[in-house]
Amino acid sequence: MLTKPIGCALVLVLLLSASDSQSQQPVPSPDISAQPKQEEAKPAQQHSATDKQPASQQPIIVNVLPPQKSEREIEEEQRERNEKSKLDRRLVGLTADLAIFTAILAIATVVLAAATAALWYATKKLVKGAEETARRQLRAYVGVQRCWQKGIANRPRFEIIFENFGQTPAKNGLYWVALTISTYENPNDIPIEVQNPAEKGTFELPPGAAFTVDINRNGEVSVPNDLSDAFNKKEIAVYVFGRLDFVDAFGDKQWLVFRHRFAVDVHEHGDLHSCEGYNESS
Repeated sequence: MLTKPIGCALVLVLLLSASDSQSQQPVPSPDISAQPKQEEAKPAQQHSATDKQPASQQPIIVNVLPPQKSEREIEEEQRERNEKSKLDRRLVGLTADLAIFTAILAIATVVLAAATAALWYATKKLVKGAEETARRQLRAYVGVQRCWQKGIANRPRFEIIFENFGQTPAKNGLYWVALTISTYENPNDIPIEVQNPAEKGTFELPPGAAFTVDINRNGEVSVPNDLSDAFNKKEIAVYVFGRLDFVDAFGDKQWLVFRHRFAVDVHEHGDLHSCEGYNESS
């Protein structure tokens, strides 16, 4: 039993003596001349070490498998996908509805604009029509109230009464009246204007007022004796014609042209016939 511990003690003593001897060996001094050679030798060693590396190394591929999901997680993910799909479809539907609503709104805006324009035009036309109606109703209307013959047939004398039938005054009025002898039917030689009328003058007529013009007082126009038969046979006639111009209360210029015929078929009270188509006014 004692031999085993003694052997272990001997081995331990030998190890300690070996380590002692190594520690007591002299350390060689560095050789300066040898250092460059060692440094020069390092690249060669590096190249040799590099040359000794293998040409290529196979990459190591590690496949990481995803963790297995539970049924609850799978159901939750499916539910989220379904909800997202529903939201997407709903968003698409709402976008389409918004586009339709925008189009309807645009059409309604155009219709409203057209209706507004039509209403404005109708209102303007109505106001203008009302103004024109008011002017027509209120303006002065000067016309021939009566034209009749006095005196003998071959040397007639005429009187014309002009009256304002309107509701406002006639201002700055001018008139002229002339006489001529022409054919009984449709004379075309009666002038529109004459240089030397039988009568001419000015007038101002309030509503309902009138003035009288006495024509041929001195017999300037008479039926010659050689034309008496033609006059009695209604082949010729004496014509009273003329024109009036005036300004109404609205500042608009108005006018009247007239023509009356004196022949053997004169009216019972001496009133002259009004020639149809030759009595006009503004």
